[in-house]
Amino acid sequence: MATRPVLVAPQCCRYTVFGTIGDQTWNQIWDCLIQTPDLRSAVIKPKAERILDAYYTGVRVDSGNDWSVVGVRWVDLHSADGETGDITGTPAHSYPAVGSSSSQALPGNVAALITKNTLGGRATRNGRSFHPGVLLADLDLTNPNKLVSGGVTGLNTAYQAVFDALNFNEGGTACDPVVVSRDKFDVVRVNLVTSIQCQTRLATQRRRLRD
Repeated sequence: MATRPVLVAPQCCRYTVFGTIGDQTWNQIWDCLIQTPDLRSAVIKPKAERILDAYYTGVRVDSGNDWSVVGVRWVDLHSADGETGDITGTPAHSYPAVGSSSSQALPGNVAALITKNTLGGRATRNGRSFHPGVLLADLDLTNPNKLVSGGVTGLNTAYQAVFDALNFNEGGTACDPVVVSRDKFDVVRVNLVTSIQCQTRLATQRRRLRD
């Protein structure tokens, strides 16, 4: 089987936020269009710190104390030999940081689906992310496969902080959240994310959790 070429998406950087839920790990991928071909290292790490701190101030608030956020890894997709790196702390906060909600959480493989709404035509796919360890207090007890409206609102607020961090112009450099994808023919597409939305119906994420 032929080896797929290295993924290259000009001016894009891929960030992977990682943490734990119970005795398992979770990962969430966020792509960001950093609109400068030069001096990228001056922007990439501060953006990583901003994203990580958005989890501290946003996502952590709607997560139980068996959930934690640990750090961020990144790979610059601008070129085949783009910069890679990781952080497990920022000047503003200490990590790992555990969830601040006292509500009991569901098992880590039960997740809220966060949709990344994108611009594009019929061939365009929205991106998605999974929030593990949904709070029991956010569950609709009359329909356990769904979240109550307050739970949806809470997660929308939590992940809006991440969206805003991606969208923040870093050091005067324009930045935009995007979804980078490629099809079976290795055609790479970059689609702008216009908004994020927590879905009411729960999802599972067995392939995204690791022992």
